[in-house]
Order: sequence, then structure tokens, then C-alpha cells
Amino acid sequence: MDVTAIPITKLIPHRQPMCLIDSVVAFADKTIVAAFTVNTNNIFLTDEGYVPIWVGLEYMAQTIATYTGLNHYLKCEPIKPGFLLGTRRLETKVAGFFLQHTYWVSATEVYDDNGLSVFESIVHPAQTENIPLAEKSKVDKWLARASVNVFQPDDPSQMLQQSVL
Repeated sequence: MDVTAIPITKLIPHRQPMCLIDSVVAFADKTIVAAFTVNTNNIFLTDEGYVPIWVGLEYMAQTIATYTGLNHYLKCEPIKPGFLLGTRRLETKVAGFFLQHTYWVSATEVYDDNGLSVFESIVHPAQTENIPLAEKSKVDKWLARASVNVFQPDDPSQMLQQSVL
């Protein structure tokens, strides 16, 4: 199956204007590469024509959601929401992501235990040459990178119904 042809809205629960990922570039084993292009409809776009770099964490989280959603989709299971817990490390090299530029976000699962996962994620300029999947997450022109902690419970609806003080 060509996973790059699956509409992103079939893989993640996000909808406009908060659906920031455009497509899957590659997927294998514990790694996914997704793409996004900054356009004028982006709700985070500043008057200066860029999306602030801190939004990179949300691009990473949505890429991870795409990875999880794609795994569920391929097993014919319903897509379930997950929760971004945070990061212990976010490194950045630039102020933001610029209008009409396309970027790739790679996410590799490095830990998974009972719904709690950790992904190493990198945002970098999109590459047009044919790069093997194993190398796509190692492109040295990274703009932002982080270890991202996420949680996907077996029954997210139960967790969403509970009030937390």
C-alpha cells in the first residue's frame, strides 16, 4: 500500500485550522517522515511571514500522531487521540518556518511502554533528491529537534471525561 497517498485527515483527528501536517513522505518500522508547507491559512503565521519556531513542537506532535494513526489505519482500527506530554529537550537553529517553504518532520519511536512513548523528532527543509528512509531522519540541515513524550491510552474517551484539578 502506498501510504503517501492516504489523506492526512484519515490518520489524525486534527481538522482545520489545527491540521498542520500535509502528507506522509515515508514510513517504515519505527520511523515516519511527514511534510508541511507554510501557507497563508496557517493560524500561527506572523505578520513578518513566518511561523515561530516554537510551533515546531506541534509539527512534531502531529507527525507522531500521524505515525500512530497510520499504524491503526493499516490494522483497520479506529484512529484514537493521543496526548502531548512535553519534551525534555527542544533545540532550535532558526526563528521560524517561512511562508511558501516546505519542511519535513521525521519522528522515530525510541521508547514504548503501555501507551507512553518517546520519539526523537527533527524538522528540516524538504529534500527533493531520492534519500533512503533510514537516512531521511539524519539530514544535517535540521532546524529544530526534540525528544517528544506522548501518551495514548487504550480508552482516550475515559480520560477526556475525567476532570483534573
